[in-house]
Amino acid sequence: MGLFKYIQQLLRYSRKSKRLLVLSYAFLAIVLLFTPAHLFAQDIEINETNFPDPAFRSYVNSSFGKNGVLPASTTVSSISMDGLGIKDLTGLKFFPELTSLSCQNNPDLTSIDLSVVPKLQTLKIAKCGVISLDFTNNPDMTYINCAEMKTLTHIDVSKCSMLQSLYVGNNLLQSLDVTHNPQLIDLSIYKNKLTTIDLSKNTVLQKLWAFNNPLLTSLDLSNNTKLVYLSVNSNNMPKIDVSMLPQLQDLLCFGNKLTELDVTKNQYLINLSCYTNSLTQLDLTNNAKLQTLLCFNNKLTELDLSKNTALTGLSCYSNKLTVLDLTNNTALTHLDCHGNQLTSLSLHPKSSTQMVFLSVYDNTLASIDLSNFTQLIENYKSSTFAGASAGKQHRRMMLYTDGTDAYLRVGSGIDASKISDAKLNVSGNITDITFSVGQESDGLVPLKFTNGSVRKRLFNWASTSAKATLSPSPTIMTRGPAFPT
Repeated sequence: MGLFKYIQQLLRYSRKSKRLLVLSYAFLAIVLLFTPAHLFAQDIEINETNFPDPAFRSYVNSSFGKNGVLPASTTVSSISMDGLGIKDLTGLKFFPELTSLSCQNNPDLTSIDLSVVPKLQTLKIAKCGVISLDFTNNPDMTYINCAEMKTLTHIDVSKCSMLQSLYVGNNLLQSLDVTHNPQLIDLSIYKNKLTTIDLSKNTVLQKLWAFNNPLLTSLDLSNNTKLVYLSVNSNNMPKIDVSMLPQLQDLLCFGNKLTELDVTKNQYLINLSCYTNSLTQLDLTNNAKLQTLLCFNNKLTELDLSKNTALTGLSCYSNKLTVLDLTNNTALTHLDCHGNQLTSLSLHPKSSTQMVFLSVYDNTLASIDLSNFTQLIENYKSSTFAGASAGKQHRRMMLYTDGTDAYLRVGSGIDASKISDAKLNVSGNITDITFSVGQESDGLVPLKFTNGSVRKRLFNWASTSAKATLSPSPTIMTRGPAFPT
């Protein structure tokens, strides 16, 4: 029976009873109808019954409690309890107004009932141990981070039409339905067991992390034209089509089975990592904004970088390059081109004053003069110079030192005892170093410094001003790859 019909009956009854009493009942009914329910709620005791988990109970008591009680008048919209060792979130129902919940890094938390917080918009539950997540009663969700749990096998976001960010990386998902999330902007699905994923409805998607899904062999991005970041590395993809992504800035597709890669339509590309594939050619003439190129471990025989004047970092080692012309790359600071078949390496004159990392070993270069490269201070361990006659050794040697000793690796024909002076070069500031030459052992000659600690990795040495003739070429040994992988 409706409220007003009820009032009408009361009024009819008032003709036979006291009108004042009946009108009072009618007024009370109206007041009750429009009074917020929380005004009639009772205080909640913060005890083991309502909050079984001691860590959760302690958090609630210290954050919202008063004398062991959660006041009925308390309206909590945000809870953050990362890394508190929580195992059970029973009691979450006492926060019906909750819109933001962060409970990350609680690895013993294996389940959570989200139906009791229907107004939830943001959930951060990464690095927990949850197996399943159901958001069917949370239609207002905009942000979900449940990555790095390594336990999640199921997630339902079909009712979250306003979802913008979803991070489910490093879990056990075999399937994921995002066809009902048209507002999705960021999607991270890396390191799962996905075999396929339908992204056709995610037309505003901007960032996609889909790497380390070894069963994901193909990806249709034809409707994702707004992508600016794409990571599909370490899958088993024989091909990837990015021609429909004109706004793409970062492409990571290394560690696949690619034999070809077309980036001619990606004019805004800034960073390209396509190493460890089987590429035989790479056209970069339309990528003038490119700054970092990692294309090592391929089968490239040529590489035209004349249009890539913004390039600062190039790692193209372990290919089949015979010529490398970098005279147009005036911004270059990092170069690793070792392990090719180079007979020619051309650098812009500016490179000598700004190059920080250079690795050219294992090529067939006749010679290379590094005497003006004053900034080379990183990632060198040693250099090998073969074929130089004793008494005519004047070369820059890149050595690692622990502050007391340095070790010089020498090749045949080098007489280390002829080393007569050394200079420390720190960003162009040159100082003399005094040292003594130790006994050669296994091709290593220790240099004992006698004038204080030397903690940089670069110094010059010479016995005469004559430059040695190098045959075949100086071998520069690196401490590791030029760029993070």
